[in-house]
Amino acid sequence: MRILWALLFSVFFSTPVSALTEEAIQGYLDEAIKAGGGEVVIPPGIHLLKKGLIIKDAKKIRLVGLDAERSVLKLPPLAYAKVKEDTPKGAEQIVSTNLQKIIPGMRLRIEAEGEIEPFTQRPRPYLLAWVRSIEGDTIRLREPLKFSVPAQTLIRDEDAPNAIEIRGSSENITLEKLCIDGGRISADPAIRGHSQLCGVMVAGPYTYEKGPTGPRVQSVRVLRCIFQNCHGRGAAFYSAEGGGLKDCTFMDISDEAVDLDHFSEKITVRHNNIARALVGVELNDAKDCLVTANEIRHCGTGIHLWRWCKMPGWNEGNQIQNNFIEQTQGNAVQIGKETAKNVVTQNEITNSGKNGIVIQGKDQTVEKNQIRGSAFKDITQNHPHSL
Repeated sequence: MRILWALLFSVFFSTPVSALTEEAIQGYLDEAIKAGGGEVVIPPGIHLLKKGLIIKDAKKIRLVGLDAERSVLKLPPLAYAKVKEDTPKGAEQIVSTNLQKIIPGMRLRIEAEGEIEPFTQRPRPYLLAWVRSIEGDTIRLREPLKFSVPAQTLIRDEDAPNAIEIRGSSENITLEKLCIDGGRISADPAIRGHSQLCGVMVAGPYTYEKGPTGPRVQSVRVLRCIFQNCHGRGAAFYSAEGGGLKDCTFMDISDEAVDLDHFSEKITVRHNNIARALVGVELNDAKDCLVTANEIRHCGTGIHLWRWCKMPGWNEGNQIQNNFIEQTQGNAVQIGKETAKNVVTQNEITNSGKNGIVIQGKDQTVEKNQIRGSAFKDITQNHPHSL
């Protein structure tokens, strides 16, 4: 049997150096992907990512920093504005305040009610528009607005990047010893970037109605990384299988720190430290995932498992065990309705702002948890109004 060895592509420095360009890092990644595998080493320094790094249809790639605190991959400042005054349907311009980094040609996400979403049959919470020109604080649009926009509505870049995206038929990808900085500062408005402005976005193909529509991303491992100042998620997995996150630190995340989302399976979230996130770990349409030995402090919700899509067999078989959850604003552990056969065991929960554990669904196992100092109840079952 002939053994083919993957080529090694590295940028290697032992002391801080000038920042690498995004084009250079992406070039090294592309070479390694083309070779069938390899390693790209990020030296100490702050490396600005204006578009975000893309790892697509890749196998056996390792992106590693020399120093987890000093090898920084950072997104640029937030592009945003706020609407100054009520703007009617049909208007071709928006008068704004706090205008920052909005430029001609940019596609805008205007966070006001828009078209009906086919899946939910409810208005989308945003509408899209293209910038024709900027004149002072006035944003001139290519086309008239299709919906009215209230004053103080947030406007931002619809195509804002994630720091790292892993897509296509990728498998056996490792990210290690990197500091991933989302660029958020205290003066920025509070936003939830969702699938934008994330630290790491892993996404295989899927639809809400059919589930995975092609091979899922396989075995992405995120090890010993630091995630900070993200407007979106710290790390999100969509339609992915295997792998997970271990020994990472998450802090100051506007959305979920860790998100195991639609049709993700057998992912392990182990021994991570999470502080000041909207949700510590979220599982949504995931199954057979393990969330264990994490420390979660000062988050809105500690761990949240819930159902969005209606396909059978999902939101089952997940294990939440041996986590330490302290001082959440809301519930420490929240298991939603229409989930089943999940296990919540041997967690230590202290000083929850609401309930320690809220359980809905059926055939759930909740045992041997240590809970104290809950503002409401330590454990409450099948009470939607407790959420």
